[in-house]
Amino acid sequence: MVLRTSPQWHDQTVPAVPESVRLVRYTTALALTAFGVIPGSPIADAILLSVSELVSNAVRHAADCSPEIGVKLTVTGRCLTVAVADTHPTFPSLSEESMGSGLQTIFELAARHSGMVSVEPVPIGNGKTIFVSFPFG
Repeated sequence: MVLRTSPQWHDQTVPAVPESVRLVRYTTALALTAFGVIPGSPIADAILLSVSELVSNAVRHAADCSPEIGVKLTVTGRCLTVAVADTHPTFPSLSEESMGSGLQTIFELAARHSGMVSVEPVPIGNGKTIFVSFPFG
């Protein structure tokens, strides 16, 4: 595992194994506190659930092609963006009719907090990054 944190970002690479979900949730909670997000607040809970769902999905659906998962939190102004990346070449469906329950939960959480969800290819090689942005503060 690689972990780096600053006042504006938190960057972590973990193995694509089920135990990583709990680890990422824990380190994300610590980073949120450092960013000034109140523990137990609705926005903190939404971010933690989103991170857990995204990492869980990467473990479940991408581990065969992606031995590691990248997780990054970035604070820009009063917006916190969660980015979870893997090297599996298949993109998840973002249509409401065909997306899985984990992504539906993430979309609902983002919408509830005036945030947004997007998927982009990784800059180099195969894979994708799922971004979830949450205004806070």
